[in-house]
Amino acid sequence: MKTKGAKVDAFSPVMNDCGDKLVTTQGSAVCGKSKKRKHGKPVASVKFGSAVVPIYQLASAGRKRFILSFYMEGKRERRSFTNLDAAKKEAQLVAQRIQGGRQEMNDLRPHDREAYRTVVDLLMPCGVPLVTAVQEYVRANKLLNGLPLLTAVDEFSRKARGMKLGVKVKDVVEELLVAKKQDGLSHRYQLQLQSNLRRFAADFDVPISHIRRDQIDDWLRKRGVAIRSRNGLLATIRVLFSFAKKRAYLPVGDETEAEALDKIRAGDVETQIFTPEQFAKILHAAPPSGFWDDRDARQKFMLHAEVNLCSLFRRGEAKLVATTTMPCTACMQTLCAYGIREIYYRDVYHASDAPEIAKLYGVKLERITDFPELDPLGGV
Repeated sequence: MKTKGAKVDAFSPVMNDCGDKLVTTQGSAVCGKSKKRKHGKPVASVKFGSAVVPIYQLASAGRKRFILSFYMEGKRERRSFTNLDAAKKEAQLVAQRIQGGRQEMNDLRPHDREAYRTVVDLLMPCGVPLVTAVQEYVRANKLLNGLPLLTAVDEFSRKARGMKLGVKVKDVVEELLVAKKQDGLSHRYQLQLQSNLRRFAADFDVPISHIRRDQIDDWLRKRGVAIRSRNGLLATIRVLFSFAKKRAYLPVGDETEAEALDKIRAGDVETQIFTPEQFAKILHAAPPSGFWDDRDARQKFMLHAEVNLCSLFRRGEAKLVATTTMPCTACMQTLCAYGIREIYYRDVYHASDAPEIAKLYGVKLERITDFPELDPLGGV
């Protein structure tokens, strides 16, 4: 008798007094124990789905035993119990295991069964179940929008070669802050980085390699700040991503997601051109005579050249500035905040606290008296 889902020995109607099958030799029957004892007809069978587990009864030393005999993962197994109820309970569990996937290939056609075995053997070194492998492949195929998975893996492997994967944004931020402090950058600049980047890290609790440019753009837009402030935030994020690339947390040879974002430009302003007569009127409306002679008196009315200069670059981009006169106190503070590391000047401004500020922030402030004279036409 064959039972689908399990292999059971065929029942032999010819039994002797010893409980063994009769062995026929040249037409004569002898009583003896065969090497492989047959159990005969099962006393019960437990079925679950298409899986059937037979239960046989044997007698040994005057006591009954109930035997489960089945195949699991290509091997024959036998289990013995002293009572039928216990044997039935175990048979139920075995049948469920067989039906639940331990012998999924029992109902397959021969070529499908061979394919199944091949796939299972290929996955065995990986320790990945077949269902998990298929689920991951289907999800990857969907995310790749039909691009062959192996092509994507090869590209990722090329870019990720030598990368340290999985480093979170918050960890990169803290490393950056420590590095900037060691570099001796201005305290104000460090505070600005800390404020901007820790807010960014709080909203992106993921590896930095997972962040896309559209996510950065959305985050900047949600700040609800003016264009200049928004560009300032982008500048600090670019510093973070550039640092991450140097630390091999991002692909070294590629543009970072932050670098791919453009700064926002203010709307076009209408340009007006003045005639010489119109410009003369503007000059006549200028401050009275002597206004330009007193630097201290006019300071509260003016935007100094150093401040205007800082509006032309992003914080941290410039390192050296040369001026005609030593920067005033306010200008020196601004230059330090923008990450300037060296300042050279010709004329001393005694009312300025620039030397004290430079010493505090570790900025080189040096007077140069040998300036070349420049020809108005551009020569030296």
